Amino acid sequence: MAPQQRVNNKKVKSSDKEKKEKTEKTEENAESGEGSGLRGYLSSEQGSNFMKMFVMMNSLVMFLTMGVPAMKQAYEIARSWLEEWGWL
Repeated sequence: MAPQQRVNNKKVKSSDKEKKEKTEKTEENAESGEGSGLRGYLSSEQGSNFMKMFVMMNSLVMFLTMGVPAMKQAYEIARSWLEEWGWL
């Protein structure tokens, strides 16, 4: 008996042969290295380099976004201590 799937809340029978064909096609595409679209671009050297640049720039933006308020607070605390001690 073939496994059943639901489509639009109705039972649909899918044969093992169809599943096997889909799996074989997916494996062939993965093995051949023929990617199209974003996957193909990112597997290229240029796409890989741009991805590395994106990750580095995103890390910098996240560091500044999260770090600047904390640095500002530390600066204000240090400045208030120095003013309190009469060094400024």
